[in-house]
Amino acid sequence: MNDRTTWRVFSHALGDSGYVLVMVFTDAPNVADEVDCRQTGILAENQGVRGGVGKEDNSMVSGINHITLAVSDLERSFRFYTRVVGLKPVAKWSGGAYLLAGEGWVCLSLDAGKRSEPEPEYTHIAFSVEKGSFNESAEAIRSHNVRIWKENQSEGDSLYFLDPDGHKLELHAGDLQTRLAALREQPYEGLELYV
Repeated sequence: MNDRTTWRVFSHALGDSGYVLVMVFTDAPNVADEVDCRQTGILAENQGVRGGVGKEDNSMVSGINHITLAVSDLERSFRFYTRVVGLKPVAKWSGGAYLLAGEGWVCLSLDAGKRSEPEPEYTHIAFSVEKGSFNESAEAIRSHNVRIWKENQSEGDSLYFLDPDGHKLELHAGDLQTRLAALREQPYEGLELYV
């Protein structure tokens, strides 16, 4: 092999077995092979491919790009998300707006068919806030007489509230690492951790 060797790595989960079949292809002679990752582990960096022992590499998606919310009254929703929630406006037009939420962005999209009551399910959007400013931020939101849809029963401080169109929102002080630490101390029934 030399500095010009080209590597291509493909992985495929083998059913529910927990095994991942990794196929490594190269232009170097007599090197191509099929490998059981659970037994050997694979790390191929030439084309940004990462693998791990017994773990499937699901790197097709690199993150959440944006969240679009259908709204019935653009001006009302724009005021709510910028003045009450504290998102930063980026662009606005007659049918929508783009707002920044930290590194992520939210699109408000005017939709005449938008429902006015929240869905009965748990689906919601959680916005991050620093632990030290949670109480002040939550009180600022409460001061706008928002409807509360749930009381917090999970790790970290949270305020669960509705937007004017009934979208379920959460203000949360914590992150995935604090949630995982809490799960390790008090695991959910049937919990499987992959990290």
